[in-house]
Order: sequence, then structure tokens, then C-alpha cells
Amino acid sequence: MKPILRALVALAGSLAGLACNGPDVVQGTVLSYDQTARTLVVQDEVEPHSEMVFSAANADVGAVPRTGDVVRIAYRADKGALRATRIMNVTRQQESKKAQAE
Repeated sequence: MKPILRALVALAGSLAGLACNGPDVVQGTVLSYDQTARTLVVQDEVEPHSEMVFSAANADVGAVPRTGDVVRIAYRADKGALRATRIMNVTRQQESKKAQAE
């Protein structure tokens, strides 16, 4: 019985470690998006409403963000830079759902 318990504890620890290594997520309003440079500037919706600059060079981007859109960004901090892995345009998703309902 003890080997099974040890295995379960080890598995739980491994899963917890994997969960901690996932990307961070932020949601906020687009202040600017440079499609050529693939740079996105967002104002976080959570206090203190920080301005955050993301590299979107390798990000999976849904609808192209425009100034004023609300976006949700999954990102990783890498050597002082914020690198977006996925950019979800909440505003465009809501508009799409509303248009489909009509």
C-alpha cells in the first residue's frame, strides 16, 4: 500500500509543478498594435491598470486587435520581455456572437 501512496504523492507533485509552469494571462484594453513589428500595448483591466507591452511575433492571434478592443493574452515572461503565446480578441468574439444571433 505504501508504494501506491508514494506514487500518488509523486504524481500530484509533478502535476502541480506542471500547472505552475503554464503561461500567465492578462485581460485589458488595446492601446496600440503594430502589425508589422508584431507589438501589442495593452492596459491591464486590474488595478493598478498597468500598461504592458507584448511581443506577438510567435503568437496565435484570432481577430486582429484594434485600438479600444478588449483582449485576453496568454504570455510568458522571457528575459525581461513579455512574449504573447495567444491573443484572444474578446470584443470581436462578442460582436461575432451578436451578429450570429440576429
